[in-house]
Amino acid sequence: MAAWPCLACKKETIQTAAGPIETAVSRPKGKGPFPLLVIAPAKQYTMEGKIFEELAHGAAGLGYYVVRFNWGYIPKKSEPSADLSAEAKELDAVIEHFRKESKVDAGRVVLAAKSFGTKVAMLGPEQKARALLLLTPNCDAERTFRKTYQPVFASTKKAHVVISVNDPYCDINQIHEALKDLGSRVTVHTLFGDHNFVLKSAASDINEKAAIQSSLNWLRQVQDN
Repeated sequence: MAAWPCLACKKETIQTAAGPIETAVSRPKGKGPFPLLVIAPAKQYTMEGKIFEELAHGAAGLGYYVVRFNWGYIPKKSEPSADLSAEAKELDAVIEHFRKESKVDAGRVVLAAKSFGTKVAMLGPEQKARALLLLTPNCDAERTFRKTYQPVFASTKKAHVVISVNDPYCDINQIHEALKDLGSRVTVHTLFGDHNFVLKSAASDINEKAAIQSSLNWLRQVQDN
């Protein structure tokens, strides 16, 4: 699945209380108001990553006002804050900035995040979303899925997890164990591949497409619910 160039989107740097933030905005056709989808990137897999570009293109086609962005440390070529507080402020600032857009329905915010971004989302920003899309969340023996994603357990919002069986950054068994307490509001789609859904074969493209399609199917389900 070839990456979509940013033709139907606008790249812009927004000024926020958390500092300048690079964004790419995909606006659907029509007057709106539209549900807002904010995509929080991974640690190094930036907003220009193929998965994010294709997810944004597909979600805009469904009628979402889609915002991707890069963490502030990316253009500086530095590292994230030790406690991720700076990144949490940035994510919160992005949500607040775009939920004020005239074409956005501020009451319908969906937050998507990948890997590192899912941990940042759990530090407060997730409270502003009505639903969560967690791509390749992180967990291990010490920072378990249940502990890291406690806000998901404590809420009643819908969530969808997409993860690979061979992902070295999260034990799939921890997610399956947690499902018994989460109920049907949380769904999980398990795929082959590594942390970025890559296979050691020519089928990687199909696998990435499956991850994106799973996400889009879920986004369609929660769009008006």
